[in-house]
Amino acid sequence: MTPTRKAALALAGLIALAGAAIAHQGASGVVKERMEAMKDMAGRMKVIAGMIGGERGFDAQAVASAAEQVAFKARRLDKQFPEGSDHPPSEARPEIWSDWDRFSELASELESKASRLGVAAGTATAAADIDVPFRAVAATCKGCHQRFRLDD
Repeated sequence: MTPTRKAALALAGLIALAGAAIAHQGASGVVKERMEAMKDMAGRMKVIAGMIGGERGFDAQAVASAAEQVAFKARRLDKQFPEGSDHPPSEARPEIWSDWDRFSELASELESKASRLGVAAGTATAAADIDVPFRAVAATCKGCHQRFRLDD
């Protein structure tokens, strides 16, 4: 198994855990909205990870569509974290609001990197062609979650 495949499989596993439906029980309003958006983004990233890992066939159009949706949802993240929305079952750390500029910066990075992934998919003929931009998106997700998401 290649290092790329191992990394893609590991990422897919982490994303699957991050999107566990049980965490959404009891959520309502903006908390539910953002949890559903995060779950959707994780699901789309998992599909792409499966292509990179060789578990599913490469589909450039599906990658472009998934990347477009991740970018769209990233663009809305600032609006999904109003002050006072850190009540359970929210997984948001208080640092989101105390370090709002960094949180907003990461959301913008996610949008930008997801858009670049979509552009790369437009000329890709194989999963290897999107590996680098996919990893950039995944690293942004991971960095934000490590800093701003409560541990499971």
